[in-house]
Amino acid sequence: NKKDFFGAALVACLSIESAQGSTLGCVLKTDYTPGIACAATTYTANNQAQLDTYLLNYGESGGLYKNLKINFAVTGTDIQIHSPCDIKFSTTASITASNVCLDGRGGVTGGSVDIEGETVSMLSEMGTVVYFSGALIQADQLTLSARDVVRIGPDSVTTVTGAIVLGTVA
Repeated sequence: NKKDFFGAALVACLSIESAQGSTLGCVLKTDYTPGIACAATTYTANNQAQLDTYLLNYGESGGLYKNLKINFAVTGTDIQIHSPCDIKFSTTASITASNVCLDGRGGVTGGSVDIEGETVSMLSEMGTVVYFSGALIQADQLTLSARDVVRIGPDSVTTVTGAIVLGTVA
């Protein structure tokens, strides 16, 4: 499997390794209900209450989970967002927390998303982790890990004061 690593200049202690479940406090969730697949539809969370509703059953409808699109400023201390499908971001979305864990089994992709935290992890057991042009990521520790592709878009700004881990999910 070819791994692609593109993007912004990263100044820090850089390591590339295989992620086996837990990285910097973010754990891959793998205990989703067997037999339920992801629909082609997306559940859009415009506020915290809608995000909490999605996280209860992953937007399950008609025996299918839905992708998640975050369309608001998420704030907190420990943000844990897991989805059996894709996690996507609108151009107005942002996340600010001490610990940010984004675990989209199908992928984690974002437009010009802003994410700020001490520990930021973006993981995908079966897909890609991609943030696009104009994204702003600020962290003390950053983990980007996916089965297929990890990509940082052009004109993105990634500022990390500590460790950066780019990995593959084994």
